Amino acid sequence: TYANFVVHLLVGLCVSTLLGMSIFWAFLAIPASAVRAVWLMTMDAKEGSTKLKILNCLMQLIACLTPCVTVFPLLFFSQITGKSSSLVAFWFVPSLLIFLLREHTNKPIFYPVWLIVYGGLFFFWFIPQLHSLDESIWNLVKDLDWPWVWSSLHRDFCIANVMLTDILGFMLEGIQQ
Repeated sequence: TYANFVVHLLVGLCVSTLLGMSIFWAFLAIPASAVRAVWLMTMDAKEGSTKLKILNCLMQLIACLTPCVTVFPLLFFSQITGKSSSLVAFWFVPSLLIFLLREHTNKPIFYPVWLIVYGGLFFFWFIPQLHSLDESIWNLVKDLDWPWVWSSLHRDFCIANVMLTDILGFMLEGIQQ
């Protein structure tokens, strides 16, 4: 019946909202962690080595997967607000930057430049989203437990970095420099 359909729709929307907001930050932290982990490994690899070639291929794989990882939280939030300005730029420019700078991924300047572009494009997309929210939702965001948000982001970022660098180090251990 119609009432049953509406109840299921509302329950489904509430559950997806709770789940979506709880993993929103993790999906944004994973690409930054992955790029940083591979970048740190490339800093130790010798120029022209097999290890560096493998890590550069892995960095390009991350560039291909980053839009796939970030698409769901951003689309979810865009559907809530009804705004999708600069969403395509955030999806593809950081990945494109990895491809354009693939010869420089083992340089100290690579990750800071990439992170500034990634973070800058995210905030360029996120600020119009905040402006489109009505006052009650904005108050909810304003009253959010920001130390919890920071600790969640930090936890996801640190765990991903430790896991990725340990796994990469273990896998590349037998490869000659």
